[in-house]
Amino acid sequence: MNLEGLTFDDVLLRPQKGVLESRSHADISVPSLNLYLPFISAPMPSVASRELIRNLSNMGGRGVIHRMHRSEDDLINEFEAGTNIGDVNPWVAIGLDHNVEYMIERQPQMRYFVLDIAHAHSEAAMERVNNLKSRLKDKIFLIAGNVATWKGAAALESAGADAIKVGIGPGSVCTTRQVTGFGVPQLEAIDAVASVGIQIPIIADGGIRNSGDIVKALAAGADAVMIGSLFARSIEAGTTSHYGCASKQVNGHHAPEGIEQKIEGDREPLEAIVKRLAWGIRSGVSYGGATSLTELRENAEWIRLTDAGRRESKLA
Repeated sequence: MNLEGLTFDDVLLRPQKGVLESRSHADISVPSLNLYLPFISAPMPSVASRELIRNLSNMGGRGVIHRMHRSEDDLINEFEAGTNIGDVNPWVAIGLDHNVEYMIERQPQMRYFVLDIAHAHSEAAMERVNNLKSRLKDKIFLIAGNVATWKGAAALESAGADAIKVGIGPGSVCTTRQVTGFGVPQLEAIDAVASVGIQIPIIADGGIRNSGDIVKALAAGADAVMIGSLFARSIEAGTTSHYGCASKQVNGHHAPEGIEQKIEGDREPLEAIVKRLAWGIRSGVSYGGATSLTELRENAEWIRLTDAGRRESKLA
């Protein structure tokens, strides 16, 4: 089905003949990103606490250290504080001007970097990706984003990115679409990038409210999802409010592209949130007649919902 103009609440996946004896047998790992679970925490100040990053990495996802107002030495210190024994280390968000060579010389375990740019389909972002990968090659694994079109994804892949973050404006605290008038519905964005033969992993960033949204993102072509607001509600996040990197709280923009949300209700341990989401995805794999996330994508059949269908599905 053509997913143009559609997002998570506009569709359902058609159930397929199940092949698993138990949903516990579903493989939801992502070998291309070295993940046991397809969860990556958003590199946002209200999410990226040391405890959350460390715990998520221990559970098989990956935490990302945020870059806002941090020097190279700050990022190294945060990396060392969040590093676990063995090869499970946090990822590190960087901007256009961070000196990656200095960081990996100081701390050779630093390898996974996230070029965290609001609009990465830009000459500056592509030049930065090309420059880093041409000089450092396999010394680093470079995730670049964000983009929301196949042209943007193809440009970053051609520049040398190892993975791409997809999403312009779907986050719960993001107001880019209201402020600028630009954006792409998240399901369309994922499908548009995945359907043109991109050969590197796709990370769907933003708009995730439940495990059903994650299943739809993965079925549309994402390899993993980046989560902000759901993880901000964990005990480990430790904040009283959730806000994005383009918010006034972080950078004082005259036209900020983010808002602040107060964290309401009781907090949960991160482990409880992650387990609930993971079991939901395993159930989704089972309903999809699949044994893995790859088969989930291959088997996906989409149903476009009417207003009545959304109400019946409790999505309205």
